[in-house]
Amino acid sequence: MSYNLSSTQNNKIDFLLIEEKIKELEKNLHDNNITEITEYRKWKRDFEIIYGSEYIDIRLYISFALIYFTGHFFISKYILKSSEFHDTKKNFALCIKELQSNIKIRFKDFDLFNFEYFNPIISLINKNCLSPFPPLTRMLTAYLFKLDIEPVYMFDYLIQTIISSLIRHGSGEFYTMPFLVEKMVDNCYNFGERVLDPCCGSGNFLIEIMKRILSSNKLEKQKILAINNIYGFDINPISIFITKINFLILLKGYSSKVKINLLVADSLFPQQFSSRNKVFIKNSLNSYDLIIGNPPFALIIQTQVS
Repeated sequence: MSYNLSSTQNNKIDFLLIEEKIKELEKNLHDNNITEITEYRKWKRDFEIIYGSEYIDIRLYISFALIYFTGHFFISKYILKSSEFHDTKKNFALCIKELQSNIKIRFKDFDLFNFEYFNPIISLINKNCLSPFPPLTRMLTAYLFKLDIEPVYMFDYLIQTIISSLIRHGSGEFYTMPFLVEKMVDNCYNFGERVLDPCCGSGNFLIEIMKRILSSNKLEKQKILAINNIYGFDINPISIFITKINFLILLKGYSSKVKINLLVADSLFPQQFSSRNKVFIKNSLNSYDLIIGNPPFALIIQTQVS
C-alpha cells in the first residue's frame, strides 16, 4: 500500500512528548558545545546551501540526526531482517557501529555512510550526555513501523512530521503524492530508458520506475540493465542516503548485481560540489531519454492564471 495519511489515524504518538524530548536534546547539545565541533560545522556549511542560514540551528541538526539514525532501524528490519535495534538492553551506539560495518561489507558499492555529520551524537551517547536520543529514535521508528504505509514511503511521512513545511518548501522540497508519481511514470517511462530525476529527494519517481522494472516479465539481464539506467541527483546528502536505503529495500537479490547512480549534487550548480560529480553531471545532463521529477506546481498555476 502506498502513502495514505488517513491510515495513520489509529496509530497514536505523543507529539508533545517528542517536542519535549527534542527541547531536552537541544539543551544537551548546547551544553556540550555542539556548535564548536567539526562535524556539526561541516553539517552547518553544507545545509546552509540548501535551507539558508536562518533555518540552520541545533534543532534542525537533531531532526536530521533522527532521520539518519531511523534509517539504521530500517536497514536492520527490512534489509538485514533483524530486530536488535528495538531491544532496549542493547547498546545503541554499539548497534549503530556493528550495522554500519555489516552494511559496508555486504553492500560496499552503495557507499551509504559517506558523511560524518552525526558522529558527535554517538560520542555523546557513549558519554551518557544524550540519554533521550536512543529512546526517542526507537519511539519514532516503532510508530512508523505500525503505519499502513509501504516502507519506501515511510521516510516521507517522517520528514513531514519532524521538519517544518516552512523550511522544506522554502528550499523547494515538495512531496509528490504516489498517484501523481504513478500517473507520470505511466505516461512517460518506457522500459530500459536512461532516466534522471535531477532533484530526486527520497526517490519516489525512481522507486516507481524501479518497481515497474522489477515486476516486468523481462529477463534478469534486461532488468539489471534497466536499473543501471536509473540516475538520481540531489543537493541534500540525507535525501541520497534515504534513496539508497529505499533502493536496497526494493532490490533484495539484485543489490550485488546493479550499479547505483545516485549522487549528492546540485543539478543547476554542480561547481559547488566535488569535481567528480561536477564532471559527471556536465557530461551526462544531455544524454537521457527521460528527465522526470516533482512538477513545477507554481509555474503550472501561473500559466493557468495567465
